[in-house]
This record gives sequence, structure tokens and C-alpha cells, in this order.
Amino acid sequence: MSMYQPIRARYELAIRDALADLGVILHYDNVQEEPIPENGAVDEYAIMTISFPSSFEPDLCNGLRRIQGNVQVNICAPRMTGMRRLEELADAVICALMNINDYPLPDNVRTKVTGIQGPTPVLGGQDPQAVTVVSAPFEARVELP
Repeated sequence: MSMYQPIRARYELAIRDALADLGVILHYDNVQEEPIPENGAVDEYAIMTISFPSSFEPDLCNGLRRIQGNVQVNICAPRMTGMRRLEELADAVICALMNINDYPLPDNVRTKVTGIQGPTPVLGGQDPQAVTVVSAPFEARVELP
């Protein structure tokens, strides 16, 4: 298994669960295209992207790897309804990120965010969806078998 997959799993599962509690579906990068909302602009959803700008750090102690990355969540909701719902969803993502190391799965990953940016609204253009962005650089340690 790739050393990146357990890191992805930790963030994907934690943020998926936080948003699911509020009735919002999380879409993952490179799994499906940006969704076309079935109900038009009234659908709420989020898209997560994880990148690894520092792709390799040497083993620290026999099978322990330290990886640096970035997680970004774009949260979409209907326009012209105010920022309350977008900020509520962003708050759930921020709380999940702040407590990421408490998330139990997978158990061979320890990770922490080193700062959180957002919620940052993106309201330009004619798109019927309003977007707010939450992002955070992170450090992770993966214990390899």
C-alpha cells in the first residue's frame, strides 16, 4: 500500500463524517468529476483535494515516515441565501481538522494541521452555487509494516 493512502483515508473519513452529520456529501479528488447537482443550485456538497508538496522524507526510525501535505475543502451551497450555512459547514470542517489526530482510522497514521485558512468565500462569476474554502497544511507520520 502507498504511504499516502492512509493519510488520505484519515482526512477523507474525518471530514466526510463531519459533513455527513449536516447532510452534506463529500466528493474526493480524482474519483469523480465535480458533481452536477441533481436539484440544480439548491444542492449542497463539498469537494476535497489533498496534495503532498513535500513528497518524501527519510525514514525516521525503521518504517516511520514523515510526510507534509495540504488539504483543501471547497464547500458549495446555493447563492443568495447568506453565508450562515456555508460558515456552519466550514466550521464542521475546521473542527474535524483541529481534532484530526483524535480520529481513529487508520490507526497507523498520526497527523496534525499546522494552520487553518478560511472559511474564505469565493463569490465571483455567475455560478448559481456559492463556494467557501477551508484549507490547511499538515504533517503526518505513517508507520509502515
